[in-house]
Parts: sequence; structure tokens; C-alpha cells
Amino acid sequence: MPKKRDSAPADFLASGHQWPSGQLVADAPPTARLGKELAVRLKQALQEQGLSARQVADAAQLRHPTVLRVLNGTVVPDGRTIIHLETALKTPLWPAGLHEHLTLPPAESGAAPS
Repeated sequence: MPKKRDSAPADFLASGHQWPSGQLVADAPPTARLGKELAVRLKQALQEQGLSARQVADAAQLRHPTVLRVLNGTVVPDGRTIIHLETALKTPLWPAGLHEHLTLPPAESGAAPS
């Protein structure tokens, strides 16, 4: 059964790969690719700065489970979460230029544009 577009980013991980460094399936939606890139960048920033998810959550005024969900690929974070993390870490997390490598999937039949 095909995955829904609103599934968690990690649900689109290719077989045999590990989150977040592994490859996604070829037909993963743009949101899954965004979630993967954000998780990779957040994990790298935490390692470089020697911080735990709890420490960055406190500094970013976010809940610890929110940061864990981003790191684990169970959610694509909203703009507020991203800007709070970037501000607390003093590090850009948004993958500039990602759009250049993406295509949108075909619209679902009967779905109205939003």
C-alpha cells in the first residue's frame, strides 16, 4: 500500500537505511525530504555544539518531545519550531536550495488545490 503524503518523513526511508542519514525512497514527497534535511542539520548542530536534545529544547523554548520528533523524523516541524531552533543554536537549519532538487507529486484525483 502506498504511503500517504502526510506520513512521517522517516516512513519514506528506503529499506536497509538508517534515519536521518539514509536515502529516502524515490517517490518520497518534498515534505519527507525537508524533514530529513532538517533532522540531519539539527543532529549535526547538536553534535558540533555538544548539546543534548533536552538542552536545545530548553534554550529554544520548545518541549523536549518536539525536538525528539524532529530528530526521529516523525514530524516535519512548523516555522515557529524551526526559527526557535535556529535562534537557540545560532545555526541555519532550513535547507536553502532544496527546492531546486524536488518535484511535486501528481495531484490526487478529486483533490482540490489548497
